[in-house]
Amino acid sequence: MKRNESHPRRGVVLICVLACLAVSTVLIALSIQSALRSRREVRLHLQLRQTELLCEAGVLRATQKLRDDAAYPGEQWNPQLASETYHSPNVLIEVVPNQANSNISDYGNNDSTAAVTVTVTAKLDSHLDHDGPMQRSYLFNWQSLEPSKPAKPTEVTDPSKSPESSSSTLSETPK
Repeated sequence: MKRNESHPRRGVVLICVLACLAVSTVLIALSIQSALRSRREVRLHLQLRQTELLCEAGVLRATQKLRDDAAYPGEQWNPQLASETYHSPNVLIEVVPNQANSNISDYGNNDSTAAVTVTVTAKLDSHLDHDGPMQRSYLFNWQSLEPSKPAKPTEVTDPSKSPESSSSTLSETPK
């Protein structure tokens, strides 16, 4: 048999095509892996932000309850979420008298020792992730005036103005 001398390297083209297919397959697989990783990171970031917002809502709830009732002991709050992505939202609000206080009923006496420490812990679990719930906590001290006395504004002077034309602004006492 006589070989066709005009195409001596016919198999080389096939090997080059297979190599290009292998490289493109690896690139596609890496790009899919990267997209899945990015999607998971975005989901986790969203869950983290939702948990932070839930924690903020717990802080607002605790401060409002403490304004309304000086003896507020805290609570386990399970709000309803409109999203079906997350389930079991849970906010634990713990109110602990500062060490100078013997109990929460002393709170509201308008002295410097009548304060409480509030810890708000928010947990949020996702249907999409199997890593477990996301949790964030916030700790703050709370001290307010007696409910019968309104908050007294304090005078704050703007130091950039000259003493002759000194005008003062009012700001509410921090709580």
